[in-house]
Amino acid sequence: MVDGFTAGQILRALWPGLARLLVNPLLYAGAALVIWDVWRNARHERAFFGVRVTRRRAHLLLLAGLSLAAGCLMSVWNAVLGARAAPGEVWAVTAAALLLGLIRVRWLSPLYGAAVCAAASAVAGAVGAGSPGPVASGAPGGHPGPGVPWGEALGTAWAAVAGFDAARWAVLLAGAMLCEALLLALFRTRWLRPVYVLSKRGRAIGAFAIHLAFVAPVWIPMAGGMPGNGGLPGALGAGFTALPVLLGFGGLYAGLSTRRVLTVVCLRDLAVAAVLGAGAFAALQTGPVWADAALWAGALGAEAVRLWLDRAEGASDPHYAPALDGVRVLATLPGSLARAMGLAPGEVITHVNQVPVHTGYDLHFAFEQNPAYAKLRVVDRRGEARLVGKPVYDGERVKLGLLLVPDDPNQPCYRPIPGGLLQTVGLRLAAGDRGGQVPADEASGSLTS
Repeated sequence: MVDGFTAGQILRALWPGLARLLVNPLLYAGAALVIWDVWRNARHERAFFGVRVTRRRAHLLLLAGLSLAAGCLMSVWNAVLGARAAPGEVWAVTAAALLLGLIRVRWLSPLYGAAVCAAASAVAGAVGAGSPGPVASGAPGGHPGPGVPWGEALGTAWAAVAGFDAARWAVLLAGAMLCEALLLALFRTRWLRPVYVLSKRGRAIGAFAIHLAFVAPVWIPMAGGMPGNGGLPGALGAGFTALPVLLGFGGLYAGLSTRRVLTVVCLRDLAVAAVLGAGAFAALQTGPVWADAALWAGALGAEAVRLWLDRAEGASDPHYAPALDGVRVLATLPGSLARAMGLAPGEVITHVNQVPVHTGYDLHFAFEQNPAYAKLRVVDRRGEARLVGKPVYDGERVKLGLLLVPDDPNQPCYRPIPGGLLQTVGLRLAAGDRGGQVPADEASGSLTS
């Protein structure tokens, strides 16, 4: 029980939100894009390395778990802090996000949809069009009932936009940004994938892709009152609506450190959450214009940070370009011999069992000369050399798990893309890929056995 509410009453309060969630097209559009992003780019790994790095089903199951966890966190945030929303407002934000997503996929985030609705509400108020539109009787929450003419339905939708409560949505979206920052910080390296990307000089080089995007189902109380005056008991008594919230970040980075990128994105999310919270508080004290301004500032600030990261990446020298004195390591597979030997991304292998190596083929050949022991001379990113060695036992020989920076300039690779939510959905293989996929035994730049 929660303050006198039984489990049955809680479920009855949540059920309308689930029903509205299941008919929201943003849920299915976001889920389809996330699944396609993981599935398609995992398939390309065989063209890059001759081996699949991503376990697609396990990755999608982890994303599903994070979606539910994030949805629970944000739902509790909304109920406790009083982030209310009418179903009509949810549909208005959904429609705005879907329309924006047709222009730029990263604009599927409800932050941008809410900013557009706030702007439309301000325009409606300025021209005196904020009077409520017709709503069918017996249609709770502002939804047109069956048989309602399209004119009345459009009037209801316009009334939802005209009466858009920016302060409440600022509180709701502040929770979403905090949740996104928390997940990016906790799973900082879990979403990184080695890839090949087209350099500014037109050849394939190593890079890392950030693949984190998921749809969190968020329940939003429909109780009245301003933000902060609600609470869980009042929310349960009034019922819920629901909104699929897209969270995450994606992009290709060959020059910037992915740790630095994710740190900047986390700080951006925290700053946007602070701006939204301050705008909601100021709206309570003075007027709704502050909440409108907070939503606009949050969306514009998120875009400004993304643009700054893209420019910084374009001005940076690549970390994973081919080495002149050996072969450069891009990544090692978990549980592999290369991982056990302590090889790290960016390091250069110059000798294997005292044999100089300059290409992936040289590396294969040198290992074949002494299949029982591996002694490598490695130069780290500071230019310091060290020797690493390990006996190679039965079973380990096929688990070397070493992914190298490509030495073939015609290696299939991705075209560079700007960063942002679900941006990796748009990844395309470069023109030098001889028309698309290549057989796994033709892919250069890897050493997996």
